[in-house]
Amino acid sequence: MALLMLFSVQLVNSARSQIAADATALAGIYGGSEHATNIAKANLATPASFTDNRDSNGTFTAVVAIGAASASAQAFDQWAPALPTMNP
Repeated sequence: MALLMLFSVQLVNSARSQIAADATALAGIYGGSEHATNIAKANLATPASFTDNRDSNGTFTAVVAIGAASASAQAFDQWAPALPTMNP
């Protein structure tokens, strides 16, 4: 029974850490490392590392941990391509 409980906790922490990583990466792409840290902590996650490439290729990568589970996410800041028009 205890083994099942430990597995369940790890499974929940794994899902929570992925959600926190996604939110952290999105915060980082628009607000940088400071905002990313705040969002990670608001999700009860420990920020492990950030890779801020917003100036070079428009990406921000976040790695966070909750308990023994860790997850990473990458956000892109790109405008949608312009749609063709009938105007020359």
